[in-house]
Amino acid sequence: MAENTNLARVVVAPKSSRDEPILLGDIVSGSIINSRLANAGSIIILLPTQVDISVSDSEVVEFHAVAALTITEIGLIWQEATPASGAAEGDITIGTASGGGQIVAAEAYAISQSVGDYQALTIASGAMAAGDSMFISHDQAASAAGLYQVLIKYDLD
Repeated sequence: MAENTNLARVVVAPKSSRDEPILLGDIVSGSIINSRLANAGSIIILLPTQVDISVSDSEVVEFHAVAALTITEIGLIWQEATPASGAAEGDITIGTASGGGQIVAAEAYAISQSVGDYQALTIASGAMAAGDSMFISHDQAASAAGLYQVLIKYDLD
């Protein structure tokens, strides 16, 4: 995986449609959960690592839950377009253990994605206990290009 050249942006979704989203700030680590956010509504975070689907298989711990939470949405924001073929050779697995698919079982990368496109991933289980880490495993799509970042939306339990 690429080095953390980008900061993560943390936004709290409003509890009411009348309210504007709240930007909490830019951070370099996924460890942003704390007690002052307990009544904030859903939290949305774009993880900092950009993953290049054409490089060899890898795994990274990208997020640490310091409080129990439930992931309600997770997906990929494409930072570089994927071609019309080849991307589906690779996949992403997300879990609370190394190589695990507890959160997202192996899901193929989408073909024909443009910069800024969002690829929703299927959540197997969104539960993360306090102290859990999120392991993101990447399997190479050797014949295709493409860069993405992982977006997570979650609620504190």
